[in-house]
Amino acid sequence: VVVMFDLWWLNLSLLPFMLETRKPKVILWGHGIGRTNGFKVATYLRGLVAAKAKALIFYTEETKRFFQKKIGVNDEKCFVANNTILIKQPVLPDSNDQRNCFMYLGRIQKRKKIDELLMAYARLDEDVRSNYSVLIVGDGPDDEVTALKQLAVRLGIAAAVKFEPGTYREEKVAGYYNQAMAYVSPGHVGLGVVQSF
Repeated sequence: VVVMFDLWWLNLSLLPFMLETRKPKVILWGHGIGRTNGFKVATYLRGLVAAKAKALIFYTEETKRFFQKKIGVNDEKCFVANNTILIKQPVLPDSNDQRNCFMYLGRIQKRKKIDELLMAYARLDEDVRSNYSVLIVGDGPDDEVTALKQLAVRLGIAAAVKFEPGTYREEKVAGYYNQAMAYVSPGHVGLGVVQSF
């Protein structure tokens, strides 16, 4: 059983202990170090959970080394699988494409700070805004989307801000990237950065 390695998910953290005497083995996967990093108790608990797991898969070599050296997890149990995204069809720029927008593509959430993108755009010179719009591609809670649309109206930029539903269709995503002058994500970023590169 592959489970997320996060002490905040108590039910998942206890799984290696609960399945220890049964056939399934637990593989822990994730950052490995989270919001409780630096707390001795949390480090001790991580060590207990890690000791019961069949293997640990981390996002980075740095985290792997931390668990091997600081927590004492057996080297043979530790592996690295970088967090990434599969791009089957790389986006090849077409000379006919008009790069005419600043784009955000991802989940619409407060922590992504899309409101800051809109506020920054509203402060640009009118010359720039007349050549570049804002494209927001993604899904999220209705109240979040509504709040962003209302903010665009209050800032006087509603006509220049376009919202599109989220999609995983590569040809559609490629089309959005081919329109974009830049990918912008002012708050928490995730795999969108990897995808945009």
